[in-house]
Amino acid sequence: MRSDYRFSVAISFAGDNKRSVVRNVATILKDALGDGRVFFDEWFEAELAGPDAQIVLQNIYQKSSFLVVTCVCERYNEKTWTQDEWRAIQSFERTLRDAASDNKKRMRFLPLRFGDGQVDGLFDTAIVPDVRERTNEDIASLILERLKLAETGVINVTSTTVQDPAGPGESASLLPNPGPLPSRQRMPYPSLGARFAGRVEPLLNLHHLLKNGIAVVNGIGVVVGSGGLGKTQLAIEYVHRFGSLYQGGIYWVNAELKYPSAIAQLAKFSATEMDNTLPLEEQADTLWRELSSGADTTLVIYDNFPENEPLQNWLPVSSVKIKTLITTRRKDLAAPAVTLTYMEDYESLILLNSRERQFSAAEAGQLISMIGGLPLALELTSNYLNRRKDINIQQLVEEMNNVGDVVVLDKFSKKYRDELPTGHEKSITATFQISWNQTTENEQCILRFMACCAPTPIPRRLLHTAFDDSPVSILEDPVEEAVENLSRLSLIDLDDENDPFMHRLLRDFIRTVSWDADIQSTALTIVKNEFSRIAETADFVAIEELVKVTPHVRSLLTEISQDFEKSIDLQRYLCWYDVRLGRYESAKEIASNALELSLQYYPPDHISSVLARLDMGIVLLRMGYPEEAMRFITEALPIVVEHEPTGISTVNAFEILGVILTQLGSYEIANSLLNKVLVAKRQAYGSKHIEVAKSQANLGLAVRGHGDVHGAKILHEKAIAFFIEYYPKGHIEIAMSQSNLALVLCDINDLEGARKLLDEALRSFEAYYPQEHVEIAKVQMNLSDVHHRLGNHDSVISLTEDALKSLNNGSPQDDLQIANGQALLAVAKAGSGELEESRTLYEQSIAQKRK
Repeated sequence: MRSDYRFSVAISFAGDNKRSVVRNVATILKDALGDGRVFFDEWFEAELAGPDAQIVLQNIYQKSSFLVVTCVCERYNEKTWTQDEWRAIQSFERTLRDAASDNKKRMRFLPLRFGDGQVDGLFDTAIVPDVRERTNEDIASLILERLKLAETGVINVTSTTVQDPAGPGESASLLPNPGPLPSRQRMPYPSLGARFAGRVEPLLNLHHLLKNGIAVVNGIGVVVGSGGLGKTQLAIEYVHRFGSLYQGGIYWVNAELKYPSAIAQLAKFSATEMDNTLPLEEQADTLWRELSSGADTTLVIYDNFPENEPLQNWLPVSSVKIKTLITTRRKDLAAPAVTLTYMEDYESLILLNSRERQFSAAEAGQLISMIGGLPLALELTSNYLNRRKDINIQQLVEEMNNVGDVVVLDKFSKKYRDELPTGHEKSITATFQISWNQTTENEQCILRFMACCAPTPIPRRLLHTAFDDSPVSILEDPVEEAVENLSRLSLIDLDDENDPFMHRLLRDFIRTVSWDADIQSTALTIVKNEFSRIAETADFVAIEELVKVTPHVRSLLTEISQDFEKSIDLQRYLCWYDVRLGRYESAKEIASNALELSLQYYPPDHISSVLARLDMGIVLLRMGYPEEAMRFITEALPIVVEHEPTGISTVNAFEILGVILTQLGSYEIANSLLNKVLVAKRQAYGSKHIEVAKSQANLGLAVRGHGDVHGAKILHEKAIAFFIEYYPKGHIEIAMSQSNLALVLCDINDLEGARKLLDEALRSFEAYYPQEHVEIAKVQMNLSDVHHRLGNHDSVISLTEDALKSLNNGSPQDDLQIANGQALLAVAKAGSGELEESRTLYEQSIAQKRK
């Protein structure tokens, strides 16, 4: 005990401007602990004076002090006095660390940050609370709290006997407060802040795990535990409390969506440009190189790592700058791990007392014993007791015993026996049931709808659609009221966008005791309709808004195999969503599943089977496999030509096929298909609609290829006129149509008109794409050709040389354009009198074309 030591607290610091603050803190400590119990150097000048001060200091810090406080700052390393003190403290701290199994001994060293800088020899894994913005009283309170922890250690409990901890926040001050995250981050969940309770030691262990010698090599920290133990919340708190260590970026990934989606999520969150036609492994290599290219460390969090997935594929390749935090139920991952178990009784009491209402150990003992240390159940119970202040703990225990006898709950208790503390299944299920009993009919409908979906945030607009509520006013909205009340009950949580999500154990409980097939059908219809927006190419907002809907689509797809028609439609929408995001590997897998399901339930010539083949072909074409793609497209084409496009999905498929056939030079068939599409869109949207304008632009390309130049001119002009009304000036859609119309003007010899359009388009392309992008090069080549026909040799040389630089860095598909550019440049060089260089360029062009 500390009474065995001369000093309860000894403070080591570098003088300068810290002395007055430390003196004030030391004075508060002296008032609390008594005269002579706090070592502050100026109070013991007579004892320290003389040539053997360092020996006196060694005795004070190594042998005479119970708790040693070091005030970390830049000057601490530089002063002779503090160097002597630090050598003694290091020896003291090393002794404590060697006794790692004794928690009380480890508590006897407390570093506090009073300024910038580091102290040589202080482990990187040390947690150093930053007290620069705290009052003197707060700093002294922190030291006194640490003193109490060092003296009492961790409280052990048995049976229903619980010892009272110092208070709800005991040892929480050992953690950094939640702070601002780095500018590059995607973190959708907020910290619990002061309400985070009972998981301090696992959180510190996780921090040590990610920072210790082994993890520096592997860069991995795994949080393992069954449902309801708080794995995700622990990871959330780690991010918010230690996020400042990861200035390279922090990226939270929903790992349940599988590996291709994880790579795509990371690429999007980190703004990494990738060639989506490459194999997934090469895309991942690009991603890891980008994330490790800076000087700072990056943190990737895989939440809910899936079953039966090999971990190695998910990990960064040989980079100490990328740390990986994984939450999972799996115990078979070969990686350093923090295993969450059920809370000790003293931790349970801390969590139970984390709200306004406080209970003693004697009051709470039986209740805590019944719940068995499951954080989710403790959270619900704490919330319930704070809402029902008319009920004491004994009354709640009696109610739980009564509810536990309900037969319908046996099914859930037995099913999740392995997920819950042994012998506590019925009591925990009773806490779920009691919370459920507190909900209104509206709230139960919301919960049943959410139980149909994945345990991830659900956009509120889907809930409003599901219940078709018509609020009387902004202040009277039944869905909003239900969501807010469910959040207060802790039956749901809210993310950083205020959208609700539900813990998977609660979701499965609701499915067990209150399943509603009608609401599942409603959920399926709403999600399918929501995802159908992806077929409208003008709905740019859909890309962002559907991010949160994707997990629910995938979750429903695992449950609706019997409803094959809706399943096929949903998979096709999901496929096109991935296509629009450039996730071709994922799109290919989904298209393959949709095709297999279509051929299972429909004959090969059914339009659904045909469209599934078409999807597969288009995805393969985007991936750069033209021979495989054309096999599927050729099979689908004869049947497609015979059908009229009906429904957004089919119209969209017809249009994409028409564009592909235009690119392949099959202008007659493309013309026929795109005419049908234009008629269908006019019927669906009316003549003045952005989708109609886009179809006019696509048809214009096929019409020009088919030889009707004047018809193409009319179509492009109509499209551009609408685009200029619809989009802001300089928009890339306007620029693309201007470039296409310019080619038509060249056909009718309106070269000056073509030049003006291409000049304007080039400015837009240069603003939209990065420098030397291949799309810019294509416009430069077209403009160069116009200048060639106008006889402007200098402009041809300048534009073509710039274009060739970009094309030479592009793909092999650009080789023919390179050859054409070399030939064009050769003519311009000859016109400028550079005959020898012109000859060389002609030879290069001929060789390239022969190849």
